[in-house]
Amino acid sequence: MKVFEIDGRAFKDYEGFVRELYQQFNTTFPVSGLDRLDDVLYGGVIGFEEGEEVTIIWKNNQKSKKRLNRDKSIILDDSAGGLYRVIIDMIREHDNIHLQLDDVDI
Repeated sequence: MKVFEIDGRAFKDYEGFVRELYQQFNTTFPVSGLDRLDDVLYGGVIGFEEGEEVTIIWKNNQKSKKRLNRDKSIILDDSAGGLYRVIIDMIREHDNIHLQLDDVDI
């Protein structure tokens, strides 16, 4: 199983989050909206194969939670619960991706 680690202190907004994640995946896909991120999480064209079991360790996730929820670059439905929540839910929808948050408080 491949393990990828991101650090919430390394980014301040959605674009930074995607760059940090893509750097771990060893890909240079352009940063774009949530649909592209979801496509990348399926695997096959990045650091893991489609369906391959992987773990994402998100260090300092509470710091990034505050930062991501302040980012207004992505338009969300009012019921979405903030950008951080949308990203967490999106990652968890992929059964092959195991998400570990080091300071959990979703």
